[in-house]
Amino acid sequence: MFSAYLNMLGPLELFNVDTHQKVQFGYQKLILLLAYLAIEPRAHTRDSLADLLWPEFDADHAKANLRRALFNLQQAFVSVGLQKSLFHKNRCSISLSKDVFLIDLFEFDKATISGDMALLNRQIDLYRGTLLDGVFPKGEGLADWLQAKRAWYEQRFISLLEKSILLAENSGIFGVIESQCQRLIVVDQVNELAHLHLIHLYLKNDHEIAARKIYNSFINVLQQHLGMDPPQQIAMLLRDQPNDSYFRDA
Repeated sequence: MFSAYLNMLGPLELFNVDTHQKVQFGYQKLILLLAYLAIEPRAHTRDSLADLLWPEFDADHAKANLRRALFNLQQAFVSVGLQKSLFHKNRCSISLSKDVFLIDLFEFDKATISGDMALLNRQIDLYRGTLLDGVFPKGEGLADWLQAKRAWYEQRFISLLEKSILLAENSGIFGVIESQCQRLIVVDQVNELAHLHLIHLYLKNDHEIAARKIYNSFINVLQQHLGMDPPQQIAMLLRDQPNDSYFRDA
């Protein structure tokens, strides 16, 4: 049975399931240690964890820092009524007792089922922002690992939004199209699908001024970041409104 919520999409948050008390972390390495063990759910040697989190120290000092961090994490767990035994650890290795954590990434990672708007919406709502937002590791290895994970989860979020837009367009749910297109543009300013569908939606509902604002903003972003003009199919929208079949094939 789950005893803790662990949310990592956005700022890391850890709550006691029963009391909803939030764990306060004393320093950033505690967040990174917990997050790494959750995102990489396997047994890790103490040596590898110490080297990853404290590469600037020699082996003895790095392992001492790891022992101190584990103790501080356990104390933070106890302070909100959680058990110390949220880790499996021995003299050589450490892993997270993931069966007691309800982790947002696990739901977010689930394969989407075709046409399941409810699942799509749940997964989209889990994305509160960049993975471990506000955390900036100093060590190169940990920084590279986190940057790669952030890019992967952001791309996953973009893919979920695109699926949601296409599903809503096929179902004629115009309010969802507008809101999801706007969310997609925030995270991916040059996303063609979002601009295509949003401009088409505004034109279809006789909001030409709003359509032109989106179009002009798209032009500016493309030229500023990529030095290119908008795709021809988007440039044509304000001259000749395509029929619905065009957008289903786009």
